[in-house]
Amino acid sequence: MEPERALSSVISVALGLVLSPFAGLLAGVLWFEAGGGAESGMVVSLAAGVAALVLIVWKSRGVLRRFLGFMDAKVPEPVHSCIILGGVGAFAFGGVLFAAILLLGHERPMGWEFSRIPPLMGLSFVLFSIVGLPVGLSKRRRAPVP
Repeated sequence: MEPERALSSVISVALGLVLSPFAGLLAGVLWFEAGGGAESGMVVSLAAGVAALVLIVWKSRGVLRRFLGFMDAKVPEPVHSCIILGGVGAFAFGGVLFAAILLLGHERPMGWEFSRIPPLMGLSFVLFSIVGLPVGLSKRRRAPVP
């Protein structure tokens, strides 16, 4: 899988995991305020959250891929691969931790706080950027000279 495709997939899934609970909560509250019951409100909330997740992942992947294609034309190769793989690592670890904190709520392990997400994303970005350097150098060696 190409790094651009992987990054767009990871970012779109992370966006979906972050935004879909809010869509489900909003739908459940609106259903309850409109006079629906609490039990049926939970079903509506779950359905709206799943629908929002699917829609966000489906539609945002193409937009992100176009942006990354534009960036590919403007940024030289070793730096481009470092940024792409660093972004994949940062959004993968940060998005998964954010979704886990939201999902587990008060039952999450000690130390899993929202304030720990940015340092984890920064560390993941640096580590995956270091991994991206040899990838970018090998791509530059394989690229045909015009």
